[in-house]
Amino acid sequence: MTQVEVGGRKFQLGYSTNVHPGRDLIEVTAGLEQHAARVRERVSPGDRLGIGLWLSARTAEALDRDARALANFSRFLDRHGLYVFTLNAFPYGDFHAGRVKEEVFRPSWADPRRVEYTSRAARVLAALLPDGVAGSVSTLAGGARADGDDRDTRTRIAANLQALDRELASIEERTGKRIVLALEPEPLTTIETAGDAISFFSEHLAGTTHLGLCYDVCHQAVLFEEVPSALSSLAASGIAIAKVHLSSAIEVKYPGGSLAARRALEILAKDRYLHQTYARFADGQVESVADLPDAVPTPPPRWQKADSWRTHYHVPIFAASLGPLGTTKRSLEDALRFLATAPRETSPHLEIETYTWEALPAEHRERLAPDLASGIALEFEWVREQFSKLA
Repeated sequence: MTQVEVGGRKFQLGYSTNVHPGRDLIEVTAGLEQHAARVRERVSPGDRLGIGLWLSARTAEALDRDARALANFSRFLDRHGLYVFTLNAFPYGDFHAGRVKEEVFRPSWADPRRVEYTSRAARVLAALLPDGVAGSVSTLAGGARADGDDRDTRTRIAANLQALDRELASIEERTGKRIVLALEPEPLTTIETAGDAISFFSEHLAGTTHLGLCYDVCHQAVLFEEVPSALSSLAASGIAIAKVHLSSAIEVKYPGGSLAARRALEILAKDRYLHQTYARFADGQVESVADLPDAVPTPPPRWQKADSWRTHYHVPIFAASLGPLGTTKRSLEDALRFLATAPRETSPHLEIETYTWEALPAEHRERLAPDLASGIALEFEWVREQFSKLA
């Protein structure tokens, strides 16, 4: 199995397959055969490679409804030396459509369709989990605030999450497979920060047994959250950190003096994904815009005086820079240092999540890796190298 060990603890390590198209089972298997199998040859020759499987609602339903298709898919994974320990059930529809943007947050947890989709995904995961391995399913933490953030919406979100908690308890009772739903905080959603998570769990989810968090380092770095203190506060609160997304964002320091960096951001602003962007000023104040095109080429009036801009754009985790653009790689290194010394009960799944590899401008892709499988393998190697240093 693909694991990293430090301090006598072993962490499951994999990569998220949302980097590959996956509208249906045909696309899912094609992506795994074309890329994941090649990553395995580089990362785990002679052993199985762990993956964080992204299933769209359509694919999850197809596998949940058809026991034969699910059994065939399980055998497919075995043949290619792959195993699934975590699912990504955040993107409901086509995550590789021409335009994704805010649609990635829909349906929210206020909508019963989100409950049905996630329940199906969890049942599929229970069938795929290796013996003795606990599972996790990451999902959005509520919904987009712009789509509704009043008391009634939050109450419906909480009720649906509680229903999913009961479904996961039922799955464990029937199958013996423990699966935790990991809510993934993100800028401009119901739960943004570690503090938001602690408050939401305390107010709405106390007493649940199969709910926790997916801490996405890119997301929290964009918010200028201090990663070690945030993780410490979450661990102290008793909320399960079920999963950590090993991810890195874009950072531009002193953007007012870097025309090249702002022009590089303009190029990135044209892709399909939502790129929430935050600016921090010398007095510590932080401001945000909903998407990168709101910041470039014409930033808000005082943004050129900011000390730093950070943009929600998942970049290869080993990269310290992309041309004139910096990254928040140091935040990820801080997260790994925390995990290396955290209490034994804090042993989350680790999932590399760089879904924008093929959306990056060609000049960056070609400089970083010759092809997608090689790039993902380099990310695995970087994580192993970091843990080796920490040991």
